[in-house]
Amino acid sequence: MGDFHWLAGIVRGDGYIDDRHVEIYNSSPSILRKSVQTIQKLSIQPIRVKVDIYSTDASLVLKWSKILELPKACIRLRENTSPWATNSEKLRIRVSSKKLAERMDLLLKKELSSDEVKSFLRGLFDAEGSVDIKGYIEFKQVANKEGKILVTKVRDYLAMLNISCTNPKMKKDTLKKDFYFYVKDLEGYRRAINFADEDKREKLDFVINVYKKRRKPSEEELLLMLQKKPAKILDIMLKVACPYYNVRYVLYRMIKNGKITCIKSGNQNTYLTTRQTRYP
Repeated sequence: MGDFHWLAGIVRGDGYIDDRHVEIYNSSPSILRKSVQTIQKLSIQPIRVKVDIYSTDASLVLKWSKILELPKACIRLRENTSPWATNSEKLRIRVSSKKLAERMDLLLKKELSSDEVKSFLRGLFDAEGSVDIKGYIEFKQVANKEGKILVTKVRDYLAMLNISCTNPKMKKDTLKKDFYFYVKDLEGYRRAINFADEDKREKLDFVINVYKKRRKPSEEELLLMLQKKPAKILDIMLKVACPYYNVRYVLYRMIKNGKITCIKSGNQNTYLTTRQTRYP
């Protein structure tokens, strides 16, 4: 039962339902594998499960056939027409099942018990939550009526579980507007919900651990690291195991004193010593 509520959270965040189909869009191997395994537990025949890989690389069919444990005949390549850049290939899982679509639709409309809420939120945050190195989890939706309702509902669910969050707000960037809030009680979230996504779970564990220690790095260890190779702040945090704000404080002090410099590239900053003339 818990896996099905988790799957409903994935579909609500990264999927689509009509009267005969359930679809999931994602790029995480652990999420896609768990989704297929959950679907198979529902006695759905493999022939009803189709996977589209948004790429023209033919070698990916065999790769994902092994990851998802599905026959290669269930997997096909499709042209990627999305304007969004991704670090890995994006997939669509499409299940043709009227019974599954009806059951999923009913679940998404019903009131959930406490245990059902936890499983549902795990799936929803696997799809839409992001762990920020600044020490919180962000949950956001597009700023329309449906997005505002979901953000408010999820915030209320977390309050019911005594997990501290900020109040929902709206933010804008150059492309779109979002409703969002931050989960501040990371340990409470991990105890009650956590992530099934392996990468997000590891990042959450790392952030919790470094913020517990609250260690401030020395200028000497940062300089030694940057002399070997320019780095972004996340790479530095991973190396020295210190919280974001402590790392940033020391980096800014070193920039002010002329020991290092910072090159901006989009939303990312790369830090390097003043003697380095290029970076990867």
